[in-house]
Amino acid sequence: MTAVNFNYFEDTKINAIFEMDNVIVFDLNGLIVDDELLQLKATNAALRDFSIRLSESDWSECCIGHRPGEYIPALLTKARLRVTAALTEVIIRRKDHIYSSYIRNSLHNLIRPGVTDLIAYCEKKGLPVALASGTTKTGVETILGPDGLGIMAKFSYVICGDEVAQSKPDPEIYLKVRAAMGARKSFVALEDSYTGVEAAIEAGMRCIAVPNRFTLHHDLSRATLRIDSLQRDARII
Repeated sequence: MTAVNFNYFEDTKINAIFEMDNVIVFDLNGLIVDDELLQLKATNAALRDFSIRLSESDWSECCIGHRPGEYIPALLTKARLRVTAALTEVIIRRKDHIYSSYIRNSLHNLIRPGVTDLIAYCEKKGLPVALASGTTKTGVETILGPDGLGIMAKFSYVICGDEVAQSKPDPEIYLKVRAAMGARKSFVALEDSYTGVEAAIEAGMRCIAVPNRFTLHHDLSRATLRIDSLQRDARII
């Protein structure tokens, strides 16, 4: 493959991070697709029978960056309901089913601007791209597979939330990316949330934070850079 000799980002400081020896690691929910509102709606629908309803603020503060297996029991406990593994699993399956029905009808409208162009640029530039998502393998396939955005094959390595013991902000998922892609390589993670930034930094990666409206108030201070989008005219914020 012949490497391209042009830059993607107009801002030279942003573009300087995309060097030839980097592996670019994408998060999924909130970064590739702006689906947090659908996640919130699906969770509320799954919890309706328990009279639990989350606001956007609740979702941002308590759920983003965490797996359903973590926040569902916490929500049940807060509502003073008896928590069992079986009940938690039923609610998670219900939530996933509802989410899948929502996203099938709107997926192509949820991809964040600049994502596909940046992935195409990395491919032309010879920069490997990987995916480190807290979402389950089924969820990743729904979004990126042939019945979704159809870009799964663009990623050299994919690791999902049900393939690690600890979720972000624990660095396990990014350490596994490093091990799989070559520990001596340089890595740049693209994240939208506090937990994602912390996980990437703790794994020894540089991290570009690209917050969405649900994570604008997150503490992203440890990120290498914080930018407003993945489009060519992105600005440092």
